[in-house]
Amino acid sequence: MNMKCLANLIILIMVTSLPVYGQYKSCAKIQFQEEVHDFDTIIIDANSYSCIFYFTNTGSAPLFINDVLSSCGCTVAEWSTNPIMPEKKGSITVKYNAAQLGSFVKTILVKSNANNNPKVALQIKGYVKEMAQHNYGMPMQ
Repeated sequence: MNMKCLANLIILIMVTSLPVYGQYKSCAKIQFQEEVHDFDTIIIDANSYSCIFYFTNTGSAPLFINDVLSSCGCTVAEWSTNPIMPEKKGSITVKYNAAQLGSFVKTILVKSNANNNPKVALQIKGYVKEMAQHNYGMPMQ
């Protein structure tokens, strides 16, 4: 067998092996229960409102959440840096500081090692209103 034939044979084996290797390669996959949370109507407050986004690693390798970024400083996310093993669940807690009146839509970008969706855009939305003022009649004299 000459060198050219040997080189062609090696290339042929490598090319035909790639699809088979890809089928058995393990990877993490992320699946969220919901990607949008609607707070509906909330009251302007110094406290923050929070929600939890639950997800499952539906892949065959550990899932790592590398970073969670929010679209503004009024929205903060907390998550575990521990790996989420296959078929296990994880969560991301998002806190929103309702300091401005009116409608809001905030985006939270989740970066992970998931091969099906390495960047997921979660969303929180709602409407912030003032606390209701009660008028209980005339002041006493």
